[in-house]
Amino acid sequence: MEWLQQFLGSDAPAKVIFVVSAAAGTGLLLGNVTIRGLGIGVSGALFAGLALGRMGLAVDTAMLGLIKDFGLVLFVYAVGLQAGPGFFSALRRQGIVLNALALGIITLGTIMALISSGILDIDMPATTGLLAGAVTSTPSIGAAVEALHLLFPSDKVAAETAGMAYAIAYPFGVAGVVLSMHLIKMIFRINPRAESREFEAIEQSATKPLQTRNIEITNSNLDGKTIEELCELCPGRLVITRIMREGAQQLATPGARISAGDIIHAVGTAQDIEKLQLIAGRESSASIPDFPSGITMRKIVITSKQATGMAIDQLGLFDRYAILITRISRAGVEFTPTKGLKLFFGDRLTLVGQSDALKKAAIELGDATRELDKPHVVPVLIGIAAGILIGYLPLSLPWLPVPVRLGLAGGPLIVALAIGRLGRIGPLINYMPSPAKALLRDLGISLFLACIGIASSDRFFAALSTGSGYKLMAAAFAIAFLPPLAAGILVRLRLKMNYAAICGLLAGSTTDSAALAYATELSGSDAPAATYATVYPVTLILRVVVAQVLVFSL
Repeated sequence: MEWLQQFLGSDAPAKVIFVVSAAAGTGLLLGNVTIRGLGIGVSGALFAGLALGRMGLAVDTAMLGLIKDFGLVLFVYAVGLQAGPGFFSALRRQGIVLNALALGIITLGTIMALISSGILDIDMPATTGLLAGAVTSTPSIGAAVEALHLLFPSDKVAAETAGMAYAIAYPFGVAGVVLSMHLIKMIFRINPRAESREFEAIEQSATKPLQTRNIEITNSNLDGKTIEELCELCPGRLVITRIMREGAQQLATPGARISAGDIIHAVGTAQDIEKLQLIAGRESSASIPDFPSGITMRKIVITSKQATGMAIDQLGLFDRYAILITRISRAGVEFTPTKGLKLFFGDRLTLVGQSDALKKAAIELGDATRELDKPHVVPVLIGIAAGILIGYLPLSLPWLPVPVRLGLAGGPLIVALAIGRLGRIGPLINYMPSPAKALLRDLGISLFLACIGIASSDRFFAALSTGSGYKLMAAAFAIAFLPPLAAGILVRLRLKMNYAAICGLLAGSTTDSAALAYATELSGSDAPAATYATVYPVTLILRVVVAQVLVFSL
């Protein structure tokens, strides 16, 4: 075993990779163990890292920092891609309320940090590091250290004190938020998976699922009207695809005229179809697609680079092939098309037209499902690079003497949200299957937490042997645990907020990536990520501002 001793005693990069992988893997196995339904989930990587660090496995700190930062970037980027398609609609619907709640949690945590500082006689540099660690905010401690260097350029003790307090507080920051989630679940006897399904149903209801209906024209005032004119009478996201007249069916082109006795086949939301029926006539028991004709339906997947990013009207499917697009399915959500709607790679289109025309359209649009299995790595790497640059872009605020930065967490998250929403930027097409996003997310957070545990192990266990260490631990746990718990109970009682949304709010308002991963695992879905992404960018900036304000109040 001499070779193993030589390997473990070396400074080789392979040793760092080995130690981090062992900590992450062991921690994830540990996290899968539950006692009476209670487990620590992905946070196990943090505690496994603490244990391995305690064993004296010295590693190169620079390389450890590299792996830690890369893991964080992978995690937040994957979260941004997952949340991107629904982020902006969620921001419009409830962004103000959620960010106001996050502001309340930030304010309460800051007040608790100041109270702890006074009661336990903790100096302000340590208090700043304590607050940053208790909410697991790396950009916050970075901003605090930068401000301390600016304020005391020749004094390294203040910055080291803040870093020490951050390292001690970090494990308790993770544990505090996770425990608050568990207590909320126990207090209200919540089934997380049922709540997650309810949350997803509410989100989907906002998009109003589509229905089809055959309607007989009985309103004689509509005689001679075109399909386009009929649709103008009942504005909404409605598509009329076919007309049946005297047992024969035809494609419902915009210029096709209708008359009493015709039966039309409509696709749209229940509300829009009811409006159409009220104007046009009554529901028919006839099933138009069952009548023989040359018109057929086909589902096609967008895999053509040329079609990706094009608007519906730019495709010209009707003008060139007499084909109607009746519905589009994207990320599990189905909706009717509009002229200006842009197509994403992987969109599934339902087309109606002549069989030969549909074959030509399929060739033009791609319809190669095997392309969905190919990884699109270039957009990910370029997106990460752009996110890092944006994260280090200085943002000047008038009330602070130094600029703030979004850092490695904020920059990549914002870029991923934008790419996830747009689908394509120039020649770069973003498409990543859900399993690939989950792999990036879980790999990133496990590497990040394992590195945090290894790096803070010495200070953590050293603090256990001193009275001042216990004071910092107690204060960190109180800051991480009490504000989220109070906020979670309040919004559940007063606002009747869904548990998945509560978990996303608590994780986002404390910038706690591990808590989000834990909530995702607990709920069995990505539902918490939507709320997390809604509050995270604003929270990140506020946390950085608070850290620098505390420093400059010295």
